[in-house]
Amino acid sequence: MYLSFRFIKRNMNAPEDIDVENLKNETLKLKEENEKLKKKIDELNKEVKFLISYFFIFILFLYSISLFYFFISLFLYFFI
Repeated sequence: MYLSFRFIKRNMNAPEDIDVENLKNETLKLKEENEKLKKKIDELNKEVKFLISYFFIFILFLYSISLFYFFISLFLYFFI
């Protein structure tokens, strides 16, 4: 089996000196880095959602203040 594989590689002009262990190690490192980056993305998504929610709360607060001043001005206009 090994000889036939080697024969096919040689006839297909494939390199025979591929460092398989180095490729496996590199693949493992890249998978670990990928997992770290996925965790970082999740953390940043949570932070963005948090900030967006506070932004909308702030906008609602400003809207309520403007409504408050609007009704105060109506009251002052009609009753005073």
